[in-house]
Amino acid sequence: MDFTIGDRVIFGRPSGEQTIGRVTKVNPKTVKVAIETARGSRSSAGAVWKVHKTCARLVDESGIEAPPRRKTVVEVMEAVCEECGVYESAALARKLEAELIKERLL
Repeated sequence: MDFTIGDRVIFGRPSGEQTIGRVTKVNPKTVKVAIETARGSRSSAGAVWKVHKTCARLVDESGIEAPPRRKTVVEVMEAVCEECGVYESAALARKLEAELIKERLL
């Protein structure tokens, strides 16, 4: 999942404590999250945790898990260009159209 700075997320073990916070930094495999409430006895509100991206999920302002964010046209175009490695207009147009249809953006 792709996160951006300012996203509200929830993280924690599935059967354990769940913590809500805001993303402050995005790394390739992890995100840094400033937590909104104390977590355990050692972390107060505002503490920053390094969380693996697979352990964090987007939530809305009420704390309800948000649906996955759809890719933008630019993100789809960049992925297609990166995948094919060429920028020939005809081949790129066909791949882009197929990807947009797949992502339900077209």
